[in-house]
Parts: sequence; C-alpha cells; structure tokens
Amino acid sequence: AALRAPRTDIAAHRLESAAGMLARAAQFALARRVEQVARLEGALALVSPQAVLDRGYAIVRDRDGRIVRAGDEAAIGAALSVTLARGALQVEVREISPDGSD
Repeated sequence: AALRAPRTDIAAHRLESAAGMLARAAQFALARRVEQVARLEGALALVSPQAVLDRGYAIVRDRDGRIVRAGDEAAIGAALSVTLARGALQVEVREISPDGSD
C-alpha cells in the first residue's frame, strides 16, 4: 500500500526536453561543419591548379610529361606541351633565356 505509481508524465516531459536539446545541438554542430567545409572549399579553390591557370599562368611539360620549371630544363628544338586555363598548345623551343628576361 505504501508504493505509489511512478510519475511517468514528469519523466516523459524530461525525455522530450532532452530530445529537443539533443536535436538543437545536432543541428548546431551540423551547421558549424557545413560552414567549415565551405571555408575549406573556398581556400582549396584559391590554390587549385585551375585557379592558377585562370590567373594567366601555364603548366609546361616536356615530352615525358615532366613539368618544366626553368629555361635551362629545355633544349632548343625540344617539343613542349603547354596547358592553359582553356586549351593547350604544342610548342617547340626556339630560343632559351636562362634569366627569364624574355
């Protein structure tokens, strides 16, 4: 006779409140992650090879596909492939300026 029925309405209210707080916390965490991914995506886009090409640079490769970084890495008459932002060129070296003045 001394036992009472448990108050399930209070427990249900607490459970509902906790579930709501958990859902809000999950939404907040997800929103932060989405913002973080967007920031990282923007940073990555700035340094992507395509972004570099879009700024007017080119990627020059020799016949074996190795990147040519300096004039002295090519010989007169060498065939090179030049990748641009839009398209590519096949060129032949006619002159070399080792100091980069031309």
